Amino acid sequence: KRHHREAQYLFLWIVTALAVPSFTISPEHTVRISPIFPVLDLLTAFGALAVLQFATSITTRKIVAFSFGIIVLMSTLRYLTQYLVIAQTTNVSHEKYTLLAHAIQKYRTADNEVVTQSPSSSPYIWYLFKTAMEPRVFWQTVERYSETDEYFIHVHKIGNVTFESIRWDDIFERGIKHPVVLIFTPSETTPDMRINGKIKLLEELKDRFGNIQYEVWSVQ
Repeated sequence: KRHHREAQYLFLWIVTALAVPSFTISPEHTVRISPIFPVLDLLTAFGALAVLQFATSITTRKIVAFSFGIIVLMSTLRYLTQYLVIAQTTNVSHEKYTLLAHAIQKYRTADNEVVTQSPSSSPYIWYLFKTAMEPRVFWQTVERYSETDEYFIHVHKIGNVTFESIRWDDIFERGIKHPVVLIFTPSETTPDMRINGKIKLLEELKDRFGNIQYEVWSVQ
């Protein structure tokens, strides 16, 4: 029914919802594609209504309504299973960054500087969320990197917490001036550094499966 104004609005909605994220990185990202979700629900509702109107007899309408009910029930059960059961046991990324956030909060003191890597992954968001930092404190203490070629502006520091790519010579120089605590994934610390007398392992941060997600080191 492309000549109906409502249909034209829905079509425009779909095109716009798909066009906007197409200019971003990873356009299939759930949040970026989310504007299309309501129109899909509307189309489903209109389709169900059209099928019910097409059915002329009471018996046929009952069969159609019952079929839709089964589909909705199965979809709901599948969603709940995927979200509440499977995702909780297979996706540990949220647990990993929760461990990082709590470790930052634990070792962040007036004297310590806490350093962790991967600023482009925005781990500071987890830190802010898990510690419930006041926005006013964040805006007063945040320092940012310069804009990247992809127009991202990553966070460099929040107070005495630094998010940076590791440069060991610089870390050791800073360790002379004040205590420095490093929170890295196991792969971010080389075998040579593990036996280097300038850093000391404080603890290992493990997820619920016993896997080491982060290691905490202090610069001697």
